[in-house]
Amino acid sequence: MEKLELRPLFGFGQIKLGVQRNDIHELLGPPNDFNENTDYYSNSSIQIHYSEDGVVEFIELASDQNVVWDGISIFFTPVVELVKELLKKTKQSTNESEPGYTFTYPEYELCFWRPTQPDEEDPNEGKYFESVGLGSKGYFSSGI
Repeated sequence: MEKLELRPLFGFGQIKLGVQRNDIHELLGPPNDFNENTDYYSNSSIQIHYSEDGVVEFIELASDQNVVWDGISIFFTPVVELVKELLKKTKQSTNESEPGYTFTYPEYELCFWRPTQPDEEDPNEGKYFESVGLGSKGYFSSGI
């Protein structure tokens, strides 16, 4: 599996924010599925969202992708550890729509999501993030 380096405000590997839809199609080929503003690749584990003028404005990757940031494996690092590392670099939003599930870092236009939180019965439940999303400038930070 190809390693996709997370580069805030830029993209994941060669998948870049701010490029045209046809540039993504040249890079990744035709999508498995699509709608007016989103292309889906790899059984929807790569989702690329476009602005009204066809420019990549948000990229979301699921946990079956190999995403790395500064040597840290995003989906194989427990949430608690990853959040500590992120807080060394930037502030987390205090206005989350799903506290404990969604973690947003507006300065980097970055968000992480997990479907459940850890519980006493199964400490591995919710231990890792299941998706990471990266937006273009202003995607998350415009509201702060």
